[in-house]
Amino acid sequence: MRKYAIFILCVFFVSCAAVSSNAKYHRQAVALAKHRNYDAAFLKLRALLNDNPQSAYAPDAAFAVAEYYFQSGDYLDATVAFRRYINAYSGHDGIVFAELMIYKMATEKGPNKNIPFNERYFLDSIRKRMFQKPVFIIFKEKKESLSYTSDFGNNYTAFDHIDKISITRNGELFFELTP
Repeated sequence: MRKYAIFILCVFFVSCAAVSSNAKYHRQAVALAKHRNYDAAFLKLRALLNDNPQSAYAPDAAFAVAEYYFQSGDYLDATVAFRRYINAYSGHDGIVFAELMIYKMATEKGPNKNIPFNERYFLDSIRKRMFQKPVFIIFKEKKESLSYTSDFGNNYTAFDHIDKISITRNGELFFELTP
């Protein structure tokens, strides 16, 4: 009986150490990003994802890794990383914004055979999420919004207007979508 208790305690402490290392990597990455040391923050987030892709911090880390590639102008790796994020964490708050970023990259650079992108899928997915509401709400003047803040401190907000959806990034217009 005593052997089982020791075994259970060992398993408990090892799992706590794994959780705390994920939290440590995440805290360090966010702190580095606040100080604009994006390269080091990126490395911490990659380490977190490599160590435990199922941790509570993994969805935010995956979005931030893809965002790092986007900010660096590496649209191919950004698209691949955003697709992985979308597939792995489908219920996460940043999904709509990841899809918008993929769509934006594809439409800005024009067709590129190296980018694995199905433009129609993302546009339809975005429209379903953003324009899905009862008809009587369309005639109201009230703006509704959806927002997400990344580990790099970028704040994405989608505003629902009567005739369009506007997406801002850090308070500046990032993208507009019409029905």
